[in-house]
Amino acid sequence: MKRIIKLSAIFLIFSLLSPNRAWAVNKNIVAALMIDELTAKAGYTIKAGDFQLGLSPRAVIGPVGVEVKQLTPNLSNYVFADESAVDIQSLDDLFPTPDGLRRITPITEFNILNDANVGSGLTQTVYDNRRPLWLSFTLDSDLRHRQEIFFWDKIGSQWRRLPSKTDEINKTIRAAIHLPYAQLAVLEYKEILASGEASWYKYKNCDCAASPDYPKGAKVRVTNTANGQSVVVRINDYGPDRRLFPTRVIDLDLVAFNKIGFARHGLVNVRVDPL
Repeated sequence: MKRIIKLSAIFLIFSLLSPNRAWAVNKNIVAALMIDELTAKAGYTIKAGDFQLGLSPRAVIGPVGVEVKQLTPNLSNYVFADESAVDIQSLDDLFPTPDGLRRITPITEFNILNDANVGSGLTQTVYDNRRPLWLSFTLDSDLRHRQEIFFWDKIGSQWRRLPSKTDEINKTIRAAIHLPYAQLAVLEYKEILASGEASWYKYKNCDCAASPDYPKGAKVRVTNTANGQSVVVRINDYGPDRRLFPTRVIDLDLVAFNKIGFARHGLVNVRVDPL
């Protein structure tokens, strides 16, 4: 018992002396509910504004509590215990985005808790991480640029991407995660187009393409937004030049172009998704 008390005291002192960005953040509950055993076995989707958390069947062991919160900053000049100061004007001061990206949704936090610890922030072993949790955001943006769901890595203090799929018709973005707790946001690549025009050229007669956004060797799926036909191509060249063709997203080899449209059309509207 003395050892436990001693370790708890050491942890408390360490926490007080360590910079803790959580102190500078307000967490507003937008959804909180208990899920019984039968519902957990069948699977369930929690809706919280523009965010949805889908529990796969048997992913959690009921009864279990789920909390969803939105983060907002404490607008102040926050001074950490080590006397370093942060002028907090937005959450991006606390959760900085990498160069070339911007955050386009609020930061949303979800937490899966067992019945005894709802509201305490203590995550229990009530989640089977072999089964995914499905994340979905409804978007306000025009979806022209590439977007992905990211989660905040507290240890590395950085955003980490989750492979994401965008539904242009319903304006949603979806990804899977294998964690019982996460802080999430949708980040947009400022310079990478996801939707635009595809042209064609006759080059190597292969399922290949030129791209101004992806490196040689990358594979992408190109989908004709008019008919739903798609083709997977490997990038083997650079182009079209976006300074000359600002709406051109990819240049397909004729062989690949013919799989999603007719060459006589010259251009087709497409969506490009990395694989």
